[in-house]
This record gives sequence, C-alpha cells and structure tokens, in this order.
Amino acid sequence: MGLPSPVLLVSTASPCFVGLDYRGCGRRGEPGVTWFDAEFRTELPLAPDFRTFVEGLTPSAAFEDTP
Repeated sequence: MGLPSPVLLVSTASPCFVGLDYRGCGRRGEPGVTWFDAEFRTELPLAPDFRTFVEGLTPSAAFEDTP
C-alpha cells in the first residue's frame, strides 16, 4: 500500500485513505487527520486533531441542489 507509519486508517476507498496520523505526536499524543493517495504518493493534512476534523464536517444535506 505504501502508507506511512504510524497511521490508523479511519476511511478507505483504495487508493485513497483518511487516517489518524501519529507521525508528529507519537503514541501518546493527539494525532492529526490526514488524507493519503497511495497511488500518487501524496498526502493532505485535513485537521490538526480529530476534534477539529469532526467539528469541520458539513451535513450532506448542505450539498443537495435546491430548486
């Protein structure tokens, strides 16, 4: 797969993954949330911690087309 370690995957849609990224904080720290594309070997930080990630989520209804 080619993903970095230590990362705990929370969403998978191969070759793209979202994971709790412990690389910057170690085992006992609070991980950031990162999006990974294993095919293109790219990554994008989504949030500095899980709480910020969850608070930034938008309900799917916000994306529905309205007449």
